[in-house]
Amino acid sequence: MTLPSINQHRRGSHLTPVEALYDYKRQSSAELTMHKGDRLQVLDTKRADGWWEAIHKGKRGVIPAAYVQVEGE
Repeated sequence: MTLPSINQHRRGSHLTPVEALYDYKRQSSAELTMHKGDRLQVLDTKRADGWWEAIHKGKRGVIPAAYVQVEGE
């Protein structure tokens, strides 16, 4: 899967801050590893497969939506 660069997405896109509720170790190169308490920036929540597109530590990939909570909710 080829993903546009982070800078391409930042222009005109809204980033949603989320916090990881659980640890998750990536299972493929398209996924991101995260640890409980990590803060990530979500690019896309419209995927129907239960995964969200996000940025974490300068990397872009997908994360399981059920493992994060939108900050302030």
